[in-house]
Amino acid sequence: MAISGKFLFDTSFDAPAQPKPEQPPAPKYGEAELKQAREEGHEAGRAAGRAEARAEREELAARTLPAVAQALQGFAPMCEKVEKQTLSWALTAALGMVRKLYPTLEQMQAAIEIEQMAIAALRDLEEEPRVALRLPDTLIEEMRPRLAEISKQSGFGGRLLLIADEALGPGDCRLEWADGGVERQAQRIWVEMEQRIARSLSALSNPSPRSPVDSEGDADTQALARTA
Repeated sequence: MAISGKFLFDTSFDAPAQPKPEQPPAPKYGEAELKQAREEGHEAGRAAGRAEARAEREELAARTLPAVAQALQGFAPMCEKVEKQTLSWALTAALGMVRKLYPTLEQMQAAIEIEQMAIAALRDLEEEPRVALRLPDTLIEEMRPRLAEISKQSGFGGRLLLIADEALGPGDCRLEWADGGVERQAQRIWVEMEQRIARSLSALSNPSPRSPVDSEGDADTQALARTA
């Protein structure tokens, strides 16, 4: 019988160890590839940021627009009221300014206006033997040379008489011939202007109920606004 040796417990009964797989070498990138990758990453980040900002704007618009629409429903009447008040103030200021300036402006423009009236009238009165032009005494000598020239240029063959009339205002005149005449009254022009502004102010202050007077006032208001 064979004699067994002493068992030393140094025998391994485990399955043999599997060899570890070799790791593939790390990929190598050139500078161009790295630059492209960085740019693509940046662009992706910017695109994501734009999309997020757009989503925020859309959300803000969805919350804001209904509130804006509701506010505008009451804003339009308020704007109309403010516009009318502003126009009313402007017309009132204009009226006050014209009241102060009109006498001076009328005096400055009187000669020009009288000349224009004489030119228009004398062209149609070539055959009249005599035409009288009544003027304020203060304008007679000032306008005599100019009216003589106008009479000649217009082809008027008759006699033009200049007559001082104390009843006429500073900018008034009256042109008379055998069967007719025309006149200019500065005071009447001012009264018509003042009435026109007053109608406009009345139309702004009392917009309803509408009447022919209101319509006339609206037309005056629009005309005055265009010339302001």
